[in-house]
Amino acid sequence: MKNNKTKDKSVQLLVASSAALVLTLAGLVTYSVAANVLPTNPFYSLKTAWQNAQVALTFDPAAKSRLALQQARARINEARALNNSPASQAAQTAVVPTLSRAQSALDLALIESNKVSNAQEREKIHSEISKEAESAKQEAEKHVEQPELPESEKKDAKDVSDKLDKTHQEASKTSH
Repeated sequence: MKNNKTKDKSVQLLVASSAALVLTLAGLVTYSVAANVLPTNPFYSLKTAWQNAQVALTFDPAAKSRLALQQARARINEARALNNSPASQAAQTAVVPTLSRAQSALDLALIESNKVSNAQEREKIHSEISKEAESAKQEAEKHVEQPELPESEKKDAKDVSDKLDKTHQEASKTSH
């Protein structure tokens, strides 16, 4: 009887371990697929929710700043992909909100980096923020140049470009 209980516990442990492994692998596959999801995809909100949770659960200012910077880079790359995609209405209307999210992430990175006590590390982060803000600004300007874009969309893109320029200037001041 004791031997059967030991076998039952071993089977239960094996089943639980297998289930945990399957769930972990499914999560990793989902996350890796979501990494390539653009704002026009219905699963995009899941991707950004996961990323926002990561930022919320990061408490070290340097780590939080770098994570926000990483997310800003992702938004800039998404905007670039949307700008370079065939002129679909969904892609074109997603560029400005995507760049706006990049700008917000850069602002968060700047705020958090100002809390970093190591001056050399803080300056390095500011330099990266400045570079990414300039890159995002270029994408906004590229978007504005599209002739078929409605004037309201051009105005919104210009507004985001102006905000990105301010972030670039603020980060540049503190990185030298």
